[in-house]
Amino acid sequence: MSEQPATTQAQTPTATQPGLGSAVRTVGGFTLVSRFGGLARDLVTARIVGDSALGSAFIAAWLVPNVFRRLFGEGALSAAFLPEYTRQLDRDPEQAGRLATLVLLALAIVTSVLLIVGEVILLLIVLAAPVDDGSRVLSLKLMMVTLPFMPLVCAAAVLGGVLHAHAKFAPTAAAPLLLNTFV
Repeated sequence: MSEQPATTQAQTPTATQPGLGSAVRTVGGFTLVSRFGGLARDLVTARIVGDSALGSAFIAAWLVPNVFRRLFGEGALSAAFLPEYTRQLDRDPEQAGRLATLVLLALAIVTSVLLIVGEVILLLIVLAAPVDDGSRVLSLKLMMVTLPFMPLVCAAAVLGGVLHAHAKFAPTAAAPLLLNTFV
């Protein structure tokens, strides 16, 4: 009798763990559609507000929460958290859940404090601005409107990494489609 080599779970993808090709197709497809959606959003925005003070203020206002998303949600925090979360997930899923909860709680506290401080600073600048400086005040007011988006987008980025650790790629890849649709 010849013995067949035993296959391990790491060698063959299971129904709950898609293969690399499937994950690449999912993320790549949603990313491609998202890019076209972003282009359409930018064209509509340019058509509505044009190359004006309002258009510049809108672009500047959206830049602020996205910088924080890159710093917190997709930057050093994710680079430090996700490998440890994945290790914990393999060893003790319950401990991994507690780690994720703790990291999200810390992220919520830090970004909420930054949000409050940022809103107060922006309000003070708006109140101190000269009346004839309309475009700058408009930009600052729009930043005050978009800044509350910052804690949410940071948490969504970290949660997207958690989903990736669980081999769930579609929700995170499809999220920009929702943003492009509603912004």
